Amino acid sequence: MKITGKLDKIQDKEFTNKEGEKIAYLEIQVTETENQYPNSLVANVFGDKVANFKKFNNIGDYGTLQFNSRVKESTRGAFNSIAVYRFDKETQVQETQTADEGKDLPF
Repeated sequence: MKITGKLDKIQDKEFTNKEGEKIAYLEIQVTETENQYPNSLVANVFGDKVANFKKFNNIGDYGTLQFNSRVKESTRGAFNSIAVYRFDKETQVQETQTADEGKDLPF
């Protein structure tokens, strides 16, 4: 699965696994910029990808986030788990119209 948009948040997080080990991960947020009603997504980066993600990506970067989604069930219900496996940076192309363009249009 994937979403294309702007990287809005990169936050260091940590949890303790069943063995009592502390595991560091990143929580990131990406928001679409091309739609009238933009979608946004919060996802997690785990393992050896954390250091590389922080090294090569910054808040405000534009790109395509590729991720896996899984459902985890517990005694409290079912929850989504969204794990990032790739973020491809792109240059955002904004179409701008100069004052002279479009003057000859009939509408």
